[in-house]
Amino acid sequence: MSPQIAQVDASSSKAGRRRRQGFTRAGSGRHQRRPIALITGATSGIGLAVARDLARDHNLILLARSVNDLEELALALEEESQTAVLICPVDLTDDTALARLVSRIDIESLDVLVHSAGME
Repeated sequence: MSPQIAQVDASSSKAGRRRRQGFTRAGSGRHQRRPIALITGATSGIGLAVARDLARDHNLILLARSVNDLEELALALEEESQTAVLICPVDLTDDTALARLVSRIDIESLDVLVHSAGME
């Protein structure tokens, strides 16, 4: 059974959010859940390489500017690795949008943070 990809929209205050089944942590022990990794700049370069690698054994939160690129990557990772993916289209130079996004990501903690977004 393959759950849907979830997306958090940082652009509006009433943006909807769908959660992928299996994305949230189950239980409280380290071995009762799949680790969660957040990757910025996930659609190209180092971020893309890391996302592909971590998808094998982590659930992913992917941040990048392009929603189309994020959706395409999430679908590919789901097919390749059966990982849960939360996509978050956001421009990291927009402090307001980033703050909105952070307030909408509903997780207790991260296991891995990879900040590989390039700034233009």
